[in-house]
Amino acid sequence: MKTLISFLLLTISSIITAQVPGTLDSSFNQSGKLVLHFNESSNGNEGSSDIHVFADNSMLIASNVQFHNSQDVDMGLTKLDEFGNRDTAFGNNGQVTIAFDLGGALIDKVNDIVVYEDGRILLVGYVQGMNGNNDFALARLNSNGSLDDTFDNDGKLIIDFDEGGVTGDIALSVVLSPSNTFNAPNIIIVGDIDYLAGGSSIGLVKYDDSGSPLILTNSIFNPNISPNTTVGVIKIVKASAPINSYWILGYLIESNGTGESPYLIKIDSNGNVLMSNNSFVYDFVVPDSRLDNGYYGVAKKPDSDEFIFIGYDDHNGVGLRDCSLLGVDVHSDDFDPIWAEDNLNIHTNSTSTDMFGVCYDGVFNESDQLIIAGDVKPNSSADRDMALFKLNDINVADLFGNGALVYSSIDTTFGNQGGIDVAFDVGGASSDNFDSAYFLTLSPDGSILALGDVQYQGTKDRTAVIKVFGGGKDVIFKSDFE
Repeated sequence: MKTLISFLLLTISSIITAQVPGTLDSSFNQSGKLVLHFNESSNGNEGSSDIHVFADNSMLIASNVQFHNSQDVDMGLTKLDEFGNRDTAFGNNGQVTIAFDLGGALIDKVNDIVVYEDGRILLVGYVQGMNGNNDFALARLNSNGSLDDTFDNDGKLIIDFDEGGVTGDIALSVVLSPSNTFNAPNIIIVGDIDYLAGGSSIGLVKYDDSGSPLILTNSIFNPNISPNTTVGVIKIVKASAPINSYWILGYLIESNGTGESPYLIKIDSNGNVLMSNNSFVYDFVVPDSRLDNGYYGVAKKPDSDEFIFIGYDDHNGVGLRDCSLLGVDVHSDDFDPIWAEDNLNIHTNSTSTDMFGVCYDGVFNESDQLIIAGDVKPNSSADRDMALFKLNDINVADLFGNGALVYSSIDTTFGNQGGIDVAFDVGGASSDNFDSAYFLTLSPDGSILALGDVQYQGTKDRTAVIKVFGGGKDVIFKSDFE
């Protein structure tokens, strides 16, 4: 009996010891990292688009799949179990490709996915027409990966704005909205709408469960700051209050500048702007002298209207990019946001002066810790590695009338002093490989899942995912958030 107890205690101790925060989970594909590939692609590129995690820790990974070095690109989905094995009951050996092909071998891309409570899957992105015009595109699948023909008769739907000539209308984010009849939820999609004369705006559409359009108060949002202003969407998320309200989160670039500033609109489910000052939109330009900066992701703090915009800046033009975080706390009473910015050195080896890092996405866990995904340059070569970083208790504070981005500390128990970098080096350790993490989510088991692209044999991109211990629980599940 003593021998058995000792063995059990040793086994439990080994498991606990193995789950060191900021280390790869070797139960996932035996290494904690996995490179995906579609047979249809052969030598084509495959780029990551989004990741969704289910309650059983299995996952859906969205990719864009280029066929055999041609111009033909299709939407792709892969379903994996928690250990990185393909779910053979889904699609063709765990994978599905969806083609619109409006006139031939054209580009059909997915940018976001959302999963219904009954397991159906909605993909949103864009399709390319023969004349080069891009339109919103939606595809809905059953839980087994087959097209759902109850959605617009064939499971696929194309939506055009066409604000003058051959333009690019690209759906970027989707959220499910409760219907008035308490039946299946409605669908709200946002994206970028190009103008023939220059500049762009945010486009919004709403459809019911069958794929029929619903009337909105506003379908196009433009800040009207100056001609040729570029406005881009990052995502749409549910607001904390009132019920069935949403934040459209994005960025703007004025015609006379190169730096990006955050852009926020709060709407109800009918497209009405919820603003106390009757302004069409609330936007603000960050007053700094940076020559180049950008935002790729936004993390919403749980139970608040506080956001962290995630991206990079270039140290006033010297070319060494750092991870940039910009916090915005929007007061529900006066819509007068407090904002503040900070830069992080996410390099686990900070001795080199020739390194830089870019952040692409982030997520809060149940302890209000912010986990960030991106890439780092680990040395003076052109090599890039996937990178994760973890901060404690981040918030935007109003200090003496001035905003400040406050975090109590970097979580030094995570990885190497708060960060981890992961090299795939598919082309060989001696090659300059570009491995970047673009999308981030937390698994119900508390692990971090980061999705991105790795450079395959020096020339082609492949979709890749890593699973890392020490994320903590996500209080906003992706199906309820995006």
